[in-house]
Formats: sequence, structure tokens, C-alpha cells
Amino acid sequence: MKEPSLQSEVPPAADFLRALRAAQGDVLGDMVRDTGIAEGMRVLDIGCGDGFFMRRIARLIGPSGQVVGLDIDGRALRAAAANCRKLGVPYALVEGHSSALPFPDRSFDACFSALSFFDFSDPVSVVSSMCRVTRPGGVVAVIEHDYNHQALFPFPAGLELAVEQALARAAREAVGATGRFYAARNLPLWLSEAGLADVTRRSYTRDLSFPLSTAERRYIDVFLREIWQHARPYLGERERALMRAWYRGETERPSPDMPGFTVTFFHFLTTGRVSPG
Repeated sequence: MKEPSLQSEVPPAADFLRALRAAQGDVLGDMVRDTGIAEGMRVLDIGCGDGFFMRRIARLIGPSGQVVGLDIDGRALRAAAANCRKLGVPYALVEGHSSALPFPDRSFDACFSALSFFDFSDPVSVVSSMCRVTRPGGVVAVIEHDYNHQALFPFPAGLELAVEQALARAAREAVGATGRFYAARNLPLWLSEAGLADVTRRSYTRDLSFPLSTAERRYIDVFLREIWQHARPYLGERERALMRAWYRGETERPSPDMPGFTVTFFHFLTTGRVSPG
């Protein structure tokens, strides 16, 4: 992989998510199936984007259910409208804020959000809103990453710790972002403090190994480019040089285009139920 890929701009969020879904759509589908969403439910998808997860929810709820997608971005909702034309279940798309959901109390059987908490300025208020619109006994489910622990790459000795420390500093210095950077580790507490019962977090892993498919290779490229952009300002010149050398396959550890390369990606599903009382 060439050095300029590391130095390019952070990929747009939509581009990053497309690459993730193309490379790891199977594990994301497994996570949706484990949410507790079932046939006949009315489900709200917060931060629905282009409708990727709405389509997977539709498979679970069937024609007797309904899925409602909410997003603050009108462009995303237009993409979702195009992608959901053949959804096969009743659906609706609503433009609105995640922390002030425009729905009555207890109006959904399940409230779901995936890969959106990093964009929420006040994630605790989003959890509170999710609980408000979910009926007693209903499901609240969130798929989210923990920013510093999304992947285990075969970095050279000394580089991994430096990158982790750099990302931690980036999180501290991003105003208001610390809680969102660490959403996966914070969500069990947020759901518990919101009064949900049976709160659980489940981890999922996906190994990508040489030789990589085109989709896998692209996702690794996009992922590393984003990590590089966040970490680079807080790395010393020695660590920056080592990162570039590893990227080019010039160290003792295999880079993505070399035999022996394996990376493990981590995903987290946190769920809870609204107490009947």
C-alpha cells in the first residue's frame, strides 16, 4: 500500500460505512438477528442513513411488522427511500433529531441504532429518548464500536501502544467527544442508568486474512486511513516513520498485501428491555 493513501483526507462517514458493510455485512447481519427484534414488531431505526439496517430489520419483522427510519440528514433519507422501495414490509422515513424523537411515548416494540453514536453530541439523551418511545417489555438495541479497540492489526512492536495512546489523546482533545469515542464500553452503563432491565453487551469478531477480497482490502485501506488521520498529530516522527514503513511492507510484521497478514475487527451489541413497571 502506498504512503499517499495514509496521508489523504479522512474518508466521509458514508464512504467508511459503505466499505465496512461491503466487507463485514455478514457479521452485521448476525448482530441484527441477535437484537431480540422479531416478527410483527414495530421498530424504530435511529440514524437510519441509507436504510441498510432497515432492510435487515424487515427480514425479521415480516409484513405484519413496521420499520420506521429516522435521520437528521435529508440526503440520507432520500437514499433510504430509494433503497427501501422493495422492502416488503410497511415502513416510514422521518427527518428528526435523535435526542428529541418526534414520536409518542411507548409507540414502538423495539428501538434500534447502529454505528451512529459517534455522531450524537449527547448520547445519554439519545438513550433516554429511545427508552421513552419503547413500550414496557420492549427492546432497546445499539450496535456500536469502541473507538480505540476496533481492530487488532499486526503492527510492529512499539507502534501499537503509540497508536493507542495517540487515539486516546485525540479523544480527550475532541471537545465533547470522549463519551462517544468510547460508546461500546459506556452503553451498558447508559442503558442501566436509563432504567432498562436485562442489559447485556455481546462482542463479535471478524478475522480478515491474506489474500483479501477487493471489498476487504478496500475496508482495511479506509479504516487505516481514518486511524492515521486521527493519530498522526499525536505521534512522534519515529512512530510516524514506522507506521509508513509497515504500510509499505518494510518491517518484520506483515502488511495487508503480504502472506501472513491477519486483522481482527471487533463489534459490540448492547441490548436492554424497558421495565414493565
